[in-house]
Formats: sequence, structure tokens, C-alpha cells
Amino acid sequence: MSSLHKSRIAEFQDVLGDPKIVLQKLRELCFSGIPFDGGLRCLCWKILLNYLPVEKALWSTLLKKQRELYSQFLKEMIIQPGIAKANLGVSREDVTLEDHPLNPNPDSRWNTYFKDNEVLLQIDKDVRRLYPDMAFFQRPTDYPCLLILDPQNEFETLRKRVEQTTLKSQTVARNRSGVTNVSSPLKTSAPNSLSEYEVLPNGCEAHWEVVERILFIYAKLNPGIAYVQGMNEIVGPLYYTFATDPNGDWKEHAEADTFFCFTNLMAEIRDNFIKSLDDSQCGITYKMEKVYSTLKEKDVELYLKLQEQNIKPQFFAFRWLTLLLSQEFLLPDVIRIWDSLFADDNRFDFLLLVCCAMLTLIRDQLLEGDFTLNMRLLQVPHLNQKAWNNLEKYCRSLTKYNKNVYVCTGPLFLPRMEADGKMYIKYQVIGKNNVAVPTHFFKVLILEKLNGEIELRSYVMPNSPVEETIPLERFLVPIESIERAAGLLFVPNILKRTNRLQAITPGRNS
Repeated sequence: MSSLHKSRIAEFQDVLGDPKIVLQKLRELCFSGIPFDGGLRCLCWKILLNYLPVEKALWSTLLKKQRELYSQFLKEMIIQPGIAKANLGVSREDVTLEDHPLNPNPDSRWNTYFKDNEVLLQIDKDVRRLYPDMAFFQRPTDYPCLLILDPQNEFETLRKRVEQTTLKSQTVARNRSGVTNVSSPLKTSAPNSLSEYEVLPNGCEAHWEVVERILFIYAKLNPGIAYVQGMNEIVGPLYYTFATDPNGDWKEHAEADTFFCFTNLMAEIRDNFIKSLDDSQCGITYKMEKVYSTLKEKDVELYLKLQEQNIKPQFFAFRWLTLLLSQEFLLPDVIRIWDSLFADDNRFDFLLLVCCAMLTLIRDQLLEGDFTLNMRLLQVPHLNQKAWNNLEKYCRSLTKYNKNVYVCTGPLFLPRMEADGKMYIKYQVIGKNNVAVPTHFFKVLILEKLNGEIELRSYVMPNSPVEETIPLERFLVPIESIERAAGLLFVPNILKRTNRLQAITPGRNS
């Protein structure tokens, strides 16, 4: 550890050591980044998000009260309904009384149960995929919730609700308008085998199950907004930070602490998730327009270029602002950005400046690019980086050795196996018009050799960062798979011109 780092830790310890913490001093320190050592980041975030007061003498009482309150939420919203569900319908008398599964009364316990299931299924599908490139959320927590996992308790847990629900074989999605869509999955011949997201044995629970519980309780306590896709991306970094706290006493209560910090943060940004407020001064549309008005002040040339190409901030800034940049960077970088975001007095003005900085960092590419290239750069920035960048360079290099090089690039929406062993196609939509974000991109290269032969190479890459060290050959796929997924025909049209076609397929070198 360098002397500079030790000195910085000492500064934090001095500020946090005072009986009454001077919030402005703490903000100034945190803005430049918070050391992870000694649980400093976890503690600072809890203060900056108004979970802990600046008077340290109040901490012990407040934490005890809040954690007991969270335990009460668990009992009222998960355990007691689970017991009631287990008891309902046991006898004939229960079925013939007023409350039964087909009761249309909105106050019926069964009606509430089924509505909660819709929300739970949405949450379950989202949290299982939380940061899929990291193993953390699939691993068991060191502190499973004893209230939930007590073997003496016989009630329906959230895990059992998901497993036993009648909607198990369907996709349930609730958008920002509050509309719930239910669709059947793709039929597949794949066996109903264990997937990569297999739940842990009884007595254990994965970190994603803890996040699921937090979001479900939040949805129950806030029926006006309930759960909207994207909230999982907000709670994920919070929970990860608290659940990896080196201080075991704090780490043990990561679930309750995350819930209250998430609730406080959502109190500030919840308007972003409510479609009816989009065009108000507190809505997301106003904030997206602020990105452009700020850019106009900072870089009028870039602003005019984007205006000229009719590239609206809704096309890219919606996700940046709504999810606090949590999907634009790797998790360690997101956490570092949030240090500054939480520390700033006007944290969402700061977020606008970060968005403008992201634009100015790629200004040269934006000024040179056309509409298509710029949209791809803004919506899928990693496509111009790492492995995809290597593929772009490779395409350009082929022009040196071939008579003609034809390149076709496009989007794909490919299925993925979910926890129930079935294949689903699921993709994000952005902007007011719900523009679909592809799961993958393809690139088909048609090379016309000097001797008249035609060579065809076809690649598919996921719409996510791919390390540049991975050889491009790993992404070669049979052209038929792209034709089938994209609904395009390449080979028949090529064969109309020549019968000298050579396709480069996986495992075959050129």
C-alpha cells in the first residue's frame, strides 16, 4: 500500500471519527473516490444516501430499529402470505367460502397473490441474469436469511412460488407504462436439464435470491410503481458493495441495509420509471433534453452535428440516466462513478455532466461518422471496442488482398436458455418508441478474389463487451444460422452469379 493511499485512508478515518460528521468534508473526500479498505465505501454510501445520520451516537439505535423493521417486512410480505397460501384450500370448506382462486373481488387474498406473482416472475427473470459475467450473484451468501430458511417453517417461499407458479412456462414483463405482457416461450427440443442458474440446495441461498427479496418487498411497499425493469441494475451495485464489506458486522446485515439505501435512492430517481411523468419537469424526457442543452454549452460543434443527423437524446441517454450508467461500464467502474455521484450535492446535475463527457470523449468519431455509425457508437459503444474493433480492422485489411470486399452488418435477436430449461428471446427496449436492442450482431464478409473465386465468412458476436484477446475464429458461424435468424438470404443470391463459392466455417482456416 502506497504512502499516498495510507494518507487518504487516514483522512477518511479522521472525518468519520468525529462524534458529529461534517457532511461537506465527507462529500469532498468521497467525490474523488472512496477506498474500499476497512469498509469505508460501505459506511460512506450509507451516510451519503441518508440511511445513517451524521450523529454517530444515533447509529446503534437506528440500525437496530431499521433492521427489525425489515424483519417485520419479511414476516408480513413473504412469510405470512406463504403460510396463508399453504393453508388456503386445505379443506372443502375453504374452497366454498368467499375467498377462492376464481374470486373476482379485487380485495381477495387470492387476487392479491396472483398479482404479486406477476411482479415476482418479472423480478425473478431479471435478477437471475444480474451481471452474468460475474460469478458473485450466483454464489451462496455467507449470511442466508434465517427467517426464510428456518427448516421449522412450513410456508411457501419466493423460491417455491416461482417454481410452482402456473405462469412458470411463460414470460411476464411489466413495462414503464404499467402494462403486463405475458408471452409463451419458444418451443425447444432441449431437455429440461439443469441450467447455469440452478438454485442452491435447501439451507443455502444465492446472492441473486437476496436481491430478488429486496425488490419484491420494495414492490409490495410501493404499489404505485411496484417493479419496473432496470431497478435490478440499480440495486445490484448497492448490494454487491454492502455484501462484500470487509467488516463482518456490517456484511451480515447487507440485505436490510441495501433495502433502505435502495429505497432512499429510488425516492430521488423514481420519476424516471413512471411513464406518465416523462414530459413533466421531473420526468426523464426533461432530463434527456438537459443533456443536449448542456452539450450545446460545452461543445456546440458536436451538438450541431447530432442535431443535423436527427440523433435525439432519447436514442441513448434514456438508459444512461435511468440506470445511473450502471450498464455502460464494468461494475468496478460503476461503483467508482457512484462514489462521485452520491457525494455531489446536485448529484443528478453531475450525472448530466458525465453524460456530456462521455459524448465529448468520442467526439472525433461522432463528427466523422454518419447516422448509422453514430447510432451504433452511442447505443452499443462496446461494438467499436475490443473484439468487435479487431473484426472491423480485419475487414479493412482484407481490401489489400482481394479484388472486392462486401460487408453486411446487422442485428440479431437470439434465444437463451433460462432457469426452467426453456429457450426465450428477451431483449431491452429503449426510448419512447420502445426501440428494440439486439442481443447479438452479425457481420457477413463476401470476398471476391483476384482469381474470380468468392469466399464467404460469417461472424456473430454478443451485444456485450468481448475481450480483444479472444481469436476472431471463435465467432465464425455457418452462414445458414445467420440466414435463419435474420431472415436474409446470402448464399442463393451469390450462387446466381458464380459457382465458385468457398465458405469459411468454424474449425476451418482460410
